[in-house]
This record gives sequence, C-alpha cells and structure tokens, in this order.
Amino acid sequence: MLAGSPKESTGNREEPVFFAESNIITLFFMNILIEFLANSGQFIRPWLSEISTAMIACLLVVFGADINRILRRQLSGANFIIRTLVFILVNAFGYGFLIIAVSPWLANQLSHIPSQWLICLVVTTFIFVGTWAQRNRQA
Repeated sequence: MLAGSPKESTGNREEPVFFAESNIITLFFMNILIEFLANSGQFIRPWLSEISTAMIACLLVVFGADINRILRRQLSGANFIIRTLVFILVNAFGYGFLIIAVSPWLANQLSHIPSQWLICLVVTTFIFVGTWAQRNRQA
C-alpha cells in the first residue's frame, strides 16, 4: 500500500464498538436537548419586549437600594429640599426613563440571539438576579 492512501492502517487503534454506540446515543440526546432549547427560545420570542422590561425592572429593584444609598451619601451635606428633589427626580423619572429607554434596546439585542441560547440567557439572568436578591436580603 502507498503511504498516505486512504486505506492505510494506523495500527491497532480502532474504536471499540461500544464507544461508537455511546457517541450515537450522546448525539441523539444532544439533538433532542438542542431541539428543546430552540423550541423553548422560539416560544418566548413574541414576549421579548415584556421579558426585557421585566429584566430591567428586576435589576432596578435589586440595585435600586444601592443606587439610593450612594446618592444619599453624595447629597448628605445638601439642603433637605435639594435632597428630596433629587430623590424624586432619580426615583420617579430616572428609573422610569431607564426602563423605557433601555428595555427596547435590550429586546432588540435579545432578538439577535439564536433561540437555543436565548432561553438559556433569559433563565440564567433571572436566576442570577433572584440569587443576588436573596443573598442581599432583597427578596
């Protein structure tokens, strides 16, 4: 046989039959998993606007106390009326504007993610926010 021919033997390194069967089984289950994730991601696509609004609102709820604490420290020497006015502006208008402005952008960004990754990202994000809130006693 010529060197480099396709039928050249590489020695006794043939895969045992059970490895080939386990690879087929693994591929079969991976295909089922990917199909499930893709279908789940496709199922939530019509609600990306609501999902992104919920994500932003959850992040603001969890981190809002920290933002207000930093703001309070920065304004500790200011007049009561100025502190109250800034608090109202940040909480009423700032957070509202953030939700209104960032949610459509986030929905647009989420719409570009493949379906099988979309469901993973959404679930992971809410698990992260929930875990963060639980650890910081926000829930």
